[in-house]
Amino acid sequence: MMLMWVQAGEIMARRKRGNGWQVLVKWSGWPLERIDGWEAQGSLNKCAALQNFYDEHGSTGAVN
Repeated sequence: MMLMWVQAGEIMARRKRGNGWQVLVKWSGWPLERIDGWEAQGSLNKCAALQNFYDEHGSTGAVN
């Protein structure tokens, strides 16, 4: 089994789901065709891409 590290390259959007928020992540270093996906916003703490998204769009509200 080979372990690989991938990084959140860019946050593309944010949406409300249930009691929390999800962000659309464009992954950097992902070798397969799937290069983006929705992730719980809280799972990306201390993430430079998330901080850049906050700086541009704020930390609350949906962004398409």
